[in-house]
Amino acid sequence: MKLVLGVVEVPYAEGRQDTGEVAEILEAKFHVMQIFVDQNIDAITKHIENGVLGAIESRLMGAPESHDMFGSAMQNIEDDFHRFIDNEESGVKTKAKLAPKAGARKKRQYRRVTNKITFVDSGLYRNNFKAWIDG
Repeated sequence: MKLVLGVVEVPYAEGRQDTGEVAEILEAKFHVMQIFVDQNIDAITKHIENGVLGAIESRLMGAPESHDMFGSAMQNIEDDFHRFIDNEESGVKTKAKLAPKAGARKKRQYRRVTNKITFVDSGLYRNNFKAWIDG
């Protein structure tokens, strides 16, 4: 068995790419999912351990066999990934996070943004992230 991380393929509004293609680009260029795993391997392992242990305990107590003993673990991993993206823990900056705050501006004074803008976060990549067990 292996843990697989990916996205549900949903087309972007512009129609040129879907979330699967964007995920491949982001992984090739920035290793977003690999960094997530590297930084969260202990939590991921714990989620899977707890999910399997919970399924076994339920079964021993007479509950009907669960169709997906990894379901709660996968949901927890997905929740962790959402926080990972929201908090920019990968080090990848998003345009949405760097946009200037609305407010009064003085004449022609522009703040120079020194952070590298790497991709525009529309939310589709984040919201369609999935974790599952293969094999």
